Amino acid sequence: MLIMWCFSLNSFAQQSTELSGYFKENYRTIQLSNQAKRLLFVKTKGDVIIPEWGYYLNLTPADAEKLGLKDILVIATNGENYVPSDTKLQKINAMSLSNLEPYIFIDKHKEIASNQKLIAILKHPKKTDTLNYNSIYNHSDFRLTKQWIDVVDHTDSIIVKGVMYISLSSGECISEPVYDLTPINKLAKDALHYVENLFDLGNTEDWNKAQWQNWYEKTMSEKTDVETLKNTNSFVFPNNFRQDQSKMAIYGKDDVGKKILAVEALRYNVDYFEGHQIISWDNDNAKKSDYYRTDQKQLFMIDAFKSMADDLFVLGKYNNWAHLKYDKNTAQYNIQKQFTIEIPDRLNLKGENEISSVQMGEDLSYVILKNKISKSFFIVAIKTVTGEVLFAKKLTELLPMVKEKDLSFVYLKYGTEIPDGFIFGIRENKKYHLVKISANLSEAKTIETTSMIQNATAFFNKNNFDIINSEDGFLKKISFDTSLSHKLSEIQVVDFKDKYYDEDGIISFDGANYQAFFPFSLPFYSGIKMHTINHQFKPIQEQTVHQFLQVEEPMDDNMVHLLYASKLENQFWLFLKVGTDLHYVKIQNSK
Repeated sequence: MLIMWCFSLNSFAQQSTELSGYFKENYRTIQLSNQAKRLLFVKTKGDVIIPEWGYYLNLTPADAEKLGLKDILVIATNGENYVPSDTKLQKINAMSLSNLEPYIFIDKHKEIASNQKLIAILKHPKKTDTLNYNSIYNHSDFRLTKQWIDVVDHTDSIIVKGVMYISLSSGECISEPVYDLTPINKLAKDALHYVENLFDLGNTEDWNKAQWQNWYEKTMSEKTDVETLKNTNSFVFPNNFRQDQSKMAIYGKDDVGKKILAVEALRYNVDYFEGHQIISWDNDNAKKSDYYRTDQKQLFMIDAFKSMADDLFVLGKYNNWAHLKYDKNTAQYNIQKQFTIEIPDRLNLKGENEISSVQMGEDLSYVILKNKISKSFFIVAIKTVTGEVLFAKKLTELLPMVKEKDLSFVYLKYGTEIPDGFIFGIRENKKYHLVKISANLSEAKTIETTSMIQNATAFFNKNNFDIINSEDGFLKKISFDTSLSHKLSEIQVVDFKDKYYDEDGIISFDGANYQAFFPFSLPFYSGIKMHTINHQFKPIQEQTVHQFLQVEEPMDDNMVHLLYASKLENQFWLFLKVGTDLHYVKIQNSK
């Protein structure tokens, strides 16, 4: 039975408390995101020098027991960079940063010495007052934000002392002091430019004192704790992924066994993947099977699977079919049979064949293969549960107008099972087409479309095919009749607000409505929303289903990546990856 960690949204404390531990030499530091820095600014009421880095502290046993955490992330309010040491015990005055992330703490210094000379000059500026350039311009020091706002309308001037460096023809470099008479309001706007950048305010060049004061008071009154979500439960498998790739597994729903599966695909360095997994979830529990193990190493490079209760059928990259069966006693999937799919001799193909496109169903599966020697494509229809080839043809027999040397296949996902044949997308030169092949490979129909089919999801819905693409905050749907003879409609839902970096949404279908899952980013936290959209593509409901703080400066290996979503019995399930952790959210159906 797999042990799961459950998120807690309860912060440790709103008041500060003393904690002790070691900033170990082998612990990594993280570059803080603007979201974390903004939260730090508000939490400290602006009395802060914001550091670039956060440091992990290994707690003493007593404090670890008190918090229920072995390590915490510490952010100093005085801009301090901690010196790592395995032996030096260090104490911090800790206060929780966010109830969304209970492992992050502020090291709250009781008092940070301010630039008293600058404060005095800002209160009563005179032309004879002189300040060093470096004492004014500091992108991390926000302690005097309120004082700069107070003088943003003042036109009085003071002297700013800087340094000019001169390179001589001899190669020598000399420096000379430079004195500029500068209006206070220009200095204030320059200093507040750092606030503008931190909070992504846009151009504030023309803001007056009243506008800045309104912003400051509103920002300081913001609630820093986020309300706990209802009807959702979030879980995590820590360090489930061995690599940073966001999509190391293939996901699918088993309607027979009423479960969801994730099968790791073993794309790279196959010999190093012992212990890779099939994970299955039902409404009661989660089970993990190490299908690539010492006694079972021959299965690899999976392209697609179909699960039916305890039986799992897979198709592999190099034209391999395999049947695995789940053993309840050992909690493992064991290979029952596997072989290379036999290609009829009449096709006259020699050497290896590699899968270019695949669609699996409970009865029939379809595979387009590319021969490595001839570079030609051919299509086979096989019996899913036996791997038997029922029909096989060269692609040019079905699509004689296609020039194979210019042909590529678009990545098209399947949100529902497609009956009565195989539907796929191709790109030839710069034109895109959807293609439908009949079940016995006797007939092919094509229709020209656009690049939106790349990375889109195909759904069979009553009397039509819907192709839905989620990209850049836009949701696009093209509908065709089931024979693919003509386009029925093309609709776009525009601008899902507060887009989270470059992550696109994912789509599921519950038999009546579509669910579009999109990450969002707000000033102090991020999350994921589920948008319910009817078949006319009208949004009818939205709800936040997951919340988190983007602690690190966002990069591909620490951002949220959406993996898969589906409805299982009375709950929606959403799977996502953060770093090497696999997360999933169970959402109770509100209807």
